[in-house]
Amino acid sequence: MKKIQPLAALSLILLFNIAQAEDIRPGLWKITSESSVEASPDWKSQPFELTQCLTESDAKNPAGLLLGMG
Repeated sequence: MKKIQPLAALSLILLFNIAQAEDIRPGLWKITSESSVEASPDWKSQPFELTQCLTESDAKNPAGLLLGMG
């Protein structure tokens, strides 16, 4: 079994969150994610950005985008 790289795993999580949204329209989407560690309040990671163009069929079924990743 192949290991999923951390970036690919994060991308899957972000796209899953898009799939859960109620108002998804075709177009260029920019998703930004930032993380922090409660135990180290001074530490902050670089923001992760994902830009994805959704077609009309992608907007109707965004979960289908997850199949092409990994």
